[in-house]
Formats: sequence, structure tokens, C-alpha cells
Amino acid sequence: MHRYARKHRYKALCLAPLLLACLSGATTPPVRDDAPVKTVGIYVSPYYGDPTSDAVVVRVHPAYDRLLESAKPADIVKVRDAILADPGLVSPMTLMVLSIRFYDVGLRDDSVFWFYAAKARYLTYRDVINQQAMRTGIFDVVEDGMSGFVQLGGPVINGYAFCDIPKQIATLDRAIDWVEANPYQVLFREDFKPLEGDRAENLRASIAKQRAWAKVEHEVLADPAKLKELRETRAKNHMDKKYCW
Repeated sequence: MHRYARKHRYKALCLAPLLLACLSGATTPPVRDDAPVKTVGIYVSPYYGDPTSDAVVVRVHPAYDRLLESAKPADIVKVRDAILADPGLVSPMTLMVLSIRFYDVGLRDDSVFWFYAAKARYLTYRDVINQQAMRTGIFDVVEDGMSGFVQLGGPVINGYAFCDIPKQIATLDRAIDWVEANPYQVLFREDFKPLEGDRAENLRASIAKQRAWAKVEHEVLADPAKLKELRETRAKNHMDKKYCW
């Protein structure tokens, strides 16, 4: 179980998948060079994993934790359906764990969607809520947790996502659409101090910024030279053998 140490915060979060370090798998937890990666074996305290074993331990949402620990695809689908029915207060961390568990049970297209949705929802949180004004232990844990999920889980999930670039492009856009259509209701809680300006306007600006990043990524992936660079980097890191099975 690969761990995430709080002292190594990954501030950039690889939030724009166009970053070649995110796409190439350069930070993927070490495995045999050409071994298919079947699971996302990570430990992100306090949300996911057990530092003493490879057991699947989930601590993100009391209504979903036990189902997310299941190895049955049907149980992971149940969580997805429950979230789709009532998404307003579901945390980005819960979406991250949903993404990981979808990968682990072999539903990897779902994994990619929820990974991007988790990052997009977290970005709206970061762009609307004044975390510095609310700097308590819990907010440090949230920031570190998201960084850990992206640093350790992101290379695996993106490793698969970029096996099919047109599908990756469509999935990223669809994830941003979902986050816009289902705003995180925590952003409007009075006990969560906002950044300067109107909360709703800051939320709209966050979505617009994410769409701009996605547009840049799409343009990068449409550039033959950049696409060639990506494919060469993936080949160097045996990415197709690891993820495109």
C-alpha cells in the first residue's frame, strides 16, 4: 500500500491533466515496468487505506464507507447511483475514493469520470471558500488528502484515461459539466467563510477557469508535435502495457 506523507504536499495537484508529468506516469507508484496495473494501491490518511496492511479501509462517508470497501462492482455502482440521486453535500474525497474503487473493480471509464469530477468539485471549493480564514486542523487534512489522492492515484487513473484520447477529452468535459450542474452545497454554508466577492459569481468563475484549462488541454492534444511527445513519454514508461489492457 503506497502511502502519502503530509510533509510532501503536492500543491499543483496536477489539476490540469495536460501537464506531461501527470500524463506520463512519471510519479506512478513503482511496479514492474510492463506489469498491468489492476488496482490503485495507495494509503491517504485519514480517508483511505490501512498503513499496516493492504486492506481496503474507507473513511469518507458513513453511508457509503462499507459499500466502497466491497470488491463487488454492484456495491460500487450502488454508491454512484446514491451520489447521483443526492450529490449536493458529497465531498471531493468521497468522489476520489469512488473513482479508485471503480478502477479496482474494473470499471475504469467510471473511474476516470469521477476522478475528474472530484478534482473539479475540489477546485470550486478552493475558489469559493477562504481556507486561510478557516485554517484549522480539518482544513489542513482536506488539502493534504486531496493532494495525496491526486499525487498517488492520479498517474494510475490518467494512465488509463490517455489510452483513448478522444474519450479522455469527452470525459473531462462531461465531468466539468456535472460539477457545474450539481454545485457543492458546502460552498453556500454560512459557517464556511467565503473569499472576497459573491459566492455564486466565484463559483461561475471557477467553472469558467476549468473549462479554459480543458480547452488548452484539447488544443495541446490536437497538436501533432505535442501528441507525439506524449506518446513517446508513455512508450518510455511502458504506459500502454500497464494501462491499455
